[in-house]
Formats: sequence, structure tokens, C-alpha cells
Amino acid sequence: MSQIIISGTRTPEDIIRKHLAAEEEERRRNGGRNPPPPPPPPQGAAVTLTIDHIILRDLRCVDAAGIVFEQYPELRVARDVVRTGTGHRSFTPYQAISYFEQQQPVGLFLPSVALSCNILAALFTRAVEKQADGSYKTKDATAKALLDHYKDHSAGYGWHAQNSVIDYGRGMIIHYPYDADFPSHGGTKNINTLRTRKELSFEKIKRKGLLTKNELLRNITLEDGLKQGLVTHFVRQYTGLADPSILVEIGKYFQRTTKVWFPTDPVKVEDCTETRAAWLGCGSDNFNLDAGSNLGGISAARGVR
Repeated sequence: MSQIIISGTRTPEDIIRKHLAAEEEERRRNGGRNPPPPPPPPQGAAVTLTIDHIILRDLRCVDAAGIVFEQYPELRVARDVVRTGTGHRSFTPYQAISYFEQQQPVGLFLPSVALSCNILAALFTRAVEKQADGSYKTKDATAKALLDHYKDHSAGYGWHAQNSVIDYGRGMIIHYPYDADFPSHGGTKNINTLRTRKELSFEKIKRKGLLTKNELLRNITLEDGLKQGLVTHFVRQYTGLADPSILVEIGKYFQRTTKVWFPTDPVKVEDCTETRAAWLGCGSDNFNLDAGSNLGGISAARGVR
């Protein structure tokens, strides 16, 4: 199927009808013969559309040292979460990972939280433009529709499962974890064998002198967290963004405060030794980078390839 570059606010159906009509007109001009294939899209085109996917280009996830650990010259992002009837289908993170790996065509997978954050940043840049009065003008309705799912995918919230877990015992964010990285609510599907498992370290607490307060991970707004070295390091390892502050702006677009969440059971993050799930999306009050959820939590999932 040919790819159609999206512009303006036309619906996908309008675009496809116009595209098919243009092809028929071209066949008539060529005496019924099929027209020659179109030229490749120009380099640097950020977003194109197929029936089921938005195509993003040149995505790169970088760690806190600025080293690229995940990249895609081209990535197809499903335009919707998995549905059952009129609602979303709920998965634990492990179930979502194994579900996409069993689907056709081969190559579908659940994105890491770092890749999802880079997807959101690309969609946000493409979808809307902030005006002087603080409102947002739509630049690309298709990209905006997908972006808006992270605020509400029709369930009243925008939670998305991620292909990442956080091992608080060893101080590691694990993108594309294996079966063994799920001490609970896992399985035996031999997940992520076709992906590159990536461990990125973090500290839970930085102990200081007797007269100086210790620095530690705690539930905090992203805007305030990025003023603290320990939280900033964690967030960069978690999001794969060289400049995670774009997620603060995305939260403002969602009319939510962007917040980073860590385990609160036990009460202190530094005492936690469990493995927790990564989730991304809006609840009722915040746009959440959730690094403290139980591995058995369930919600929506979106595939990419």
C-alpha cells in the first residue's frame, strides 16, 4: 500500500478517497496502464500515514550520558490501542509484551517506556503549536488524535503498558526485560528475545554530610525533579530523552501536571528492593511517569513495528 503524507485537518477517509481518485485519473491519462511508482518521500518527513499506523522517522533514545541505546530510522506506531468491543483490552505488562510478539505480521512489539516517551515527543512536535495566549493550534489532526490517547484512550484515562521494568534492589531500569526479570506476574513465553535488553543504572539515595540533607528519589513533579541531580539522572535513563522537559510541556497540553512516581510501599524508596512496572499516561489529575506500579497492574497497550 502506498503511503500518504498527512497535512491539514482532513480525515483519513477524505485523504484516501482523494488518493484513489487521483490514481484512477492517472490510469486514464496512461491509457488504462498503472502509473509509475511515486518517488520516495523526502528525507526528514516526520510523520506519514497508512491505514493502521503512523510512521515516525529518526527516533533515538539516549541515556543520561547521551549515548544512543535504541534507535529506528523508521517506526510504525499503531493508531489505536488494542480494543475489545468498544473498550480497550486490558493487559499486565508481561501479557502485553507476549501478546504483540504472537501477532502477525512478525515484528510487532510493545515499546519500552523510553521509546514511548520519544514517540510522544515526536507526535507533540508534529501535532500542535502553542499560541501566545497559551492555547494550542492543531497542525496535524492525525498525530494529535494518537497523542491524545495518552490523555484518554476512551476509558477516562490514558494509561499505557510499557516494555520496561525497574529493579529497585539492584538500581536498574531494564528496557526490554526477559522472563527472569519478572519475579511476579510474569510467565514462560520467552519474551523479548528479538530485542536488545538494556540495563541503565540509577541511585535511590545520595547520602550527604551531617549538616546537609540527603538527596533521594521521591514522588515529585517533573518540573521540580529536573532541578535535582538524582531525579534528573533517573528520568533521563527512564525516558531516553536528551531533554525530558518536553514532557512538562506535553503535560500542560494535556492540562495535567507531569509527575514522576516511585514506590511508596515500603514508604521510603531507598528501602524498596522489589521490581516494579513502568507505566505512561494520564490519570485524573496528572500526566504520569509511573515507576512504582505493581507488575500485576492492567490497562491498555499499543504496538509498534
